Amino acid sequence: MQMIDLTKSWRIRPEFLDMDIRDYAQVLERPEGELRFFRRTNNRKPSNDGWLTADLPCDVIQPLVKQGLLEEPLEKQSTWDALWVKDLSWWFVKTFSVTQKNLDEECAFLRFEMLDFKADIVLNGAHVGHHANAFVPFEQDVKRYLKKGVNTLIVRLTSGVEDFYNHTSISHFAGSPHAIYDKRMYLRKPQFSYGWDWCKPVPTCGIGRGATLQFISGARISHLRVVTTSIGDKAATLQVHVEVDQLLPHATDDVIIDVAIRLGGKVLARAKKDARVVGGLSFHTFEMTVKNPRLWMPNGYGEQPLYDVDARVTCRGQVNAHKPLRVGIRMITLHEPKQPDGTYLYQFQVNGVPIYCKGGNWVPADSVYLRVPDSTYKTLVEEAREQHFTMLRMWGGGLYEPDVFYEACDENGILLMHDFMYACSYYPDHLDWFLHEATKEADYQTRRLANHACMAIWTGNNEIHESYTDWFPRDENLPYLPGAKIFNDIQARVVQGNCPEIPYKPSSAYGGALSNSQEEGDSHVWRWMHLLSLQYPGMAHPIDAFGQLTTRFSSEYGFHGPIMESSWRRALGDDKDFRFDSPVWIHHGDPLAKREPILKCIDQYFTDADTLTEADYLLYGGVNQGMLYREMGDALRKKDYCWGHLIWMYNDCWPETGWTTVDYYLTRKISFYFLRRAFAPRKLLLTQEGNQVRVILHNESPEPITLRVRYGSAGYDAKNLAGTQTVLTQAPFTRSDVLTFDADADGYAFVLPLDAPDIDPATTVRGHYRALPLKDARVRIDEKQRDGGDMVLTLVSDAYAPVVYLACQDDRTHLSDNYFELLPGIAKTVRVRADEAEGIAVKVLKITRGKPMDG
Repeated sequence: MQMIDLTKSWRIRPEFLDMDIRDYAQVLERPEGELRFFRRTNNRKPSNDGWLTADLPCDVIQPLVKQGLLEEPLEKQSTWDALWVKDLSWWFVKTFSVTQKNLDEECAFLRFEMLDFKADIVLNGAHVGHHANAFVPFEQDVKRYLKKGVNTLIVRLTSGVEDFYNHTSISHFAGSPHAIYDKRMYLRKPQFSYGWDWCKPVPTCGIGRGATLQFISGARISHLRVVTTSIGDKAATLQVHVEVDQLLPHATDDVIIDVAIRLGGKVLARAKKDARVVGGLSFHTFEMTVKNPRLWMPNGYGEQPLYDVDARVTCRGQVNAHKPLRVGIRMITLHEPKQPDGTYLYQFQVNGVPIYCKGGNWVPADSVYLRVPDSTYKTLVEEAREQHFTMLRMWGGGLYEPDVFYEACDENGILLMHDFMYACSYYPDHLDWFLHEATKEADYQTRRLANHACMAIWTGNNEIHESYTDWFPRDENLPYLPGAKIFNDIQARVVQGNCPEIPYKPSSAYGGALSNSQEEGDSHVWRWMHLLSLQYPGMAHPIDAFGQLTTRFSSEYGFHGPIMESSWRRALGDDKDFRFDSPVWIHHGDPLAKREPILKCIDQYFTDADTLTEADYLLYGGVNQGMLYREMGDALRKKDYCWGHLIWMYNDCWPETGWTTVDYYLTRKISFYFLRRAFAPRKLLLTQEGNQVRVILHNESPEPITLRVRYGSAGYDAKNLAGTQTVLTQAPFTRSDVLTFDADADGYAFVLPLDAPDIDPATTVRGHYRALPLKDARVRIDEKQRDGGDMVLTLVSDAYAPVVYLACQDDRTHLSDNYFELLPGIAKTVRVRADEAEGIAVKVLKITRGKPMDG
């Protein structure tokens, strides 16, 4: 086998849409030089000469920005200046050399991993294929079109918007004031790219991920699947499914298939098979045993060992290997037993252990999604691990991410609830060509991702079933659910055929007589929180209502919070724009309509909102978002029937005031630390009714907890906390009440761990801080100690302080904790890199006494 990498040195130029692929010779004749554009209103006319240059992966926005023909679309208000990209065709041209040795192989497979969007491919003057699905690779045997020496490859791409009429019955609700194109449902590409309620439209067009020309003879392994079928005390059984493609369609031949399983380079199991195969595909299954297996578990529940699986096939003297797989030995089930009250659990179990799914919704990491580097995927998944996530939900309006993302989830123990890429629209399942694309896509992606240890469930779409039953009056809606053939039939059959060990649900949210029920399945609790908030008319976010939720698994709900000042400065592009009334500030997701609920909460919980500067707003708004995430996370973890809480949303595709805890620039927002504490795998939670306090101890770890604590109650004027000592125990993988005690009604109850620094103290103090008789707290750094490359700071307060924070010279500094509650006389240690510790100041969030709003 020989490979030519086609990712380097492409020439690119735009043409009008009426320059068809048949006109490729005219495009090739365009003179070299500097590409220019002539502006006509909001459109652009390209010059008749000149080219851009780029390597793959490449969205056309990248070379346009690099050569000064377009401003970075995610800064200032430049998104509006990039819309014209969708109205041109984009021609990618590459020359490469082929040797006679290459041509001596039996086949030559041209492969593009991702084409966005409508593509025609020409090789040496021959049209070799048309492709219109960004979620399926293009692959074709092109040997008959190649020649020895220099070859020319052309890819013509368009956005695809030019093909569809403005009015169709199925798209009647996909139109949005935030989007520029309401026929996105016809285009199998990331749906968010034409705009959503949390991002501006940035039309994309380009070639993503890899591009190769593979010369190969004999046979190849076209698919390899490894399934854990049983786990015992001393051995695990794996089924290895090998799909062999014998490359001469007219011949029958002998092959040898060889499979090995390794850990740390050591072969633990091996199987070999001789077979007689016909041309094309044949299917072979091996049952292999791994002794004393190390089991893969989610983050916090255990380790994530990954085994290497190597497979190769020999045919006609040619040995060809499949790309090595890394698999976890584990079995995942979705446990949905009926409860005595007639409701149903929605509980994931890994290796028989019930998993509380904590995490967030994943959206593309950049509006220009083809340019995301591997390092960004790794950082975001590692930061999810740092927040004690056990699950991410892949939102259906984005994309199936590159391999590096799924590999990072495997390595970090992050389960995936994975939508197929359909969202908030009806889809044209009355069109045969669309069903064909939907089937290809489902088949490819389920086969591609089946081996990842992180894959917990496939869900058919985002909110489409819910929208049909809940979003429109009956006389406004269609008499059938467009897309049901895909979500309730095609995808279900494909999952059952390709990866039956992975559960499937037709949508998210899904469960019960209506799609979005709280008593069954996973729920997006926006509607339920809205109904509850009607009982609290004076409150922007009724934190007391969180405890009334009966959701079995909350897979969407969130709160807005501003990004850090350094991120605002980057997005705004100019210091003078750092003001509320700046059009650029508003453009980046902070209009008054969004800011007012945040200010209302600040006014209720912390201080007078009308006195805040922009910098104050970033601080209090961030603390407010974090407090709400903490309150909801704590409320749901107290319920024995709830087994999941995924915030909307975890990450950003552009810089804005939004729901996330990590922003577009990979900077931790203030809420990061609140959510990290709320999701701790070993955690104390308190509930109080009257004078009685219940203590709940969560232990998601594989080791038992024996915890010495001091508990009691105190007034807000206390300078030290007295109390009673006892020992609490909790078995591995359990959560339950471990203690009850009486507390004074006028103060707050507390439980202080005395010998477990990874478990935070717990109190019954809630978020209505302005109503509390707080004393001015004085906090000092009691000690600084160097520990390797870190500085460890010990903080002590002389009074109860709801929010204490360490202000760093650079707000991108990572601390082990920040924006935390501090109890009088109770030391708190914080770790920071020593070279970032200079200039750190201790601050107490100022709470202005006053009567909060009713509620």
